[in-house]
Amino acid sequence: MPPPPQPPTPKTLPIRLISKVIHGYKRGSTELGVPTANLSPSPSFAALPTGVYYGFARVVPSSPSSSSTTYKTALSIGYNPHYANTEKTVEPHFIAAPTDPRRRSSR
Repeated sequence: MPPPPQPPTPKTLPIRLISKVIHGYKRGSTELGVPTANLSPSPSFAALPTGVYYGFARVVPSSPSSSSTTYKTALSIGYNPHYANTEKTVEPHFIAAPTDPRRRSSR
């Protein structure tokens, strides 16, 4: 059973992450209709407060000649208890993204 959610504190906010996007379980896009970009697991995830947050995510293109794009983001940090996950995941949902940003890096 995952630990109970911890409330964020001024010491833990703002949350800033740099990570590669990896393949997830595809539940967000297929079951919920809300695709997310699953971030590559990191030991630093253990210290992140669980919850759903509003923020911004910058997508860094793989081509150096392209510019990065920033999106409004709903960010889920946690264990997804509905699915009984035992590993903490970090999943941003890019709000109103015109293309599929899940194939890129996220900051």
